[in-house]
Amino acid sequence: MDNLLIRPATTEDQTAVVELFQSFMNEVASQHPHVDFSPYITNALQVELTKLDSYYIQNVQNEFLIAELEARVIGTVGFEEKSAHTAEIRRLMVSKKHRRNGIATELMSRAESKCIELGYKEIVLETSEFQPASIALYERFEYQQELALVSVTKAHKGVSDIKRFKFRKSINLKDR
Repeated sequence: MDNLLIRPATTEDQTAVVELFQSFMNEVASQHPHVDFSPYITNALQVELTKLDSYYIQNVQNEFLIAELEARVIGTVGFEEKSAHTAEIRRLMVSKKHRRNGIATELMSRAESKCIELGYKEIVLETSEFQPASIALYERFEYQQELALVSVTKAHKGVSDIKRFKFRKSINLKDR
């Protein structure tokens, strides 16, 4: 995509980010009507996505990137500090209309580069069984699955009875 711009989020992006997240989660929920995603969605919005400024922008160890095409937010990825040496990738999303064009790959690449720049030595992330394309992307980026679990009680993210996958990648600075 020739006109694709990957850039750090600004406070002006918050409404578009929330809309993209809600659209993405509505799509996932419609494909899995037996799962109650509402606690997860509410938590993500209240704690993080309606607070882009304090959660990501003002925190120098966190970052939230926007994929923009023709002045529209079409994708996102964020990462946050989990420890002095570990970042967690979060909120990798691309609008349905723009998938399969390498945008998620570009967002992941930029997020990893920024993690390296900030001195992180490893990156962790989590996804669910409902996102097989994400799992394939993480495997292409050489993330190692370290755990698969099914929570019978509501997890910290608010969704129960789904299989979640945890991945980890050590960043070898000599390879970059």
